[in-house]
Amino acid sequence: MTPEAFSLVSGGVTKEIRGKVRDAALGVSVLAEVGFGLVGADPTQNSGWSFYATSFEMSAADGEEYVGTLVAPLVKTTTIYSYAFRFSSDGGLTYTYCDGDGAGSELDAAFDPAALPNIVVNPK
Repeated sequence: MTPEAFSLVSGGVTKEIRGKVRDAALGVSVLAEVGFGLVGADPTQNSGWSFYATSFEMSAADGEEYVGTLVAPLVKTTTIYSYAFRFSSDGGLTYTYCDGDGAGSELDAAFDPAALPNIVVNPK
């Protein structure tokens, strides 16, 4: 995923966030979403995470790339969130989650919520 980490103001829109899926088992009909949740929360447990649709960007020999943006939540104090991509080939019944080092986007790599990149959201 790129960028690796960044900051923005409360209510601001992120730069483009890119995620790549390398799992050939997902097939061509992929639902790709990017989302955020409080740092330390596990997105696979949907514990306070919000996910948003992304757009297909390009196909390459090493996978399919998707791009999206997020709107930072309104905060009164500086708050740190993590962000993640997730991919589904069954319309959202099951997902493959990807962390910041690529794990989760490949069959032999384990997803680790502690490896997610962060977004620092500052009050206006």
